[in-house]
Amino acid sequence: MNISDLLHNIMAPIPTFDAQLLQSICDTLGDTSEGLTGSEIGKLLEQCGIHDSLLGNTKRDRLYEALRIRQERDRNANHIVAFIKAAMKPVRYINKREQFVFLRR
Repeated sequence: MNISDLLHNIMAPIPTFDAQLLQSICDTLGDTSEGLTGSEIGKLLEQCGIHDSLLGNTKRDRLYEALRIRQERDRNANHIVAFIKAAMKPVRYINKREQFVFLRR
């Protein structure tokens, strides 16, 4: 069972995030120096069942557009929350404490 199936079957709908909040999330996760790499973003989007529609754009814009489209399609923020949870799993940052602290802010 993939993440999309799990979200659909067991999670209550999470209210959508407004554009400003979504942009802030993407600005932090896609930060040039401390954020996720482009390949990490691609892998996490795929893992969370979110189409990566803007390959080649800045990380922030690419992430924002992918999450915005998915939220608009679903009419809830469930996939966005799943993406954040996947991106922020502590095990991903075992040797990257500073990056984890930056992203947690």
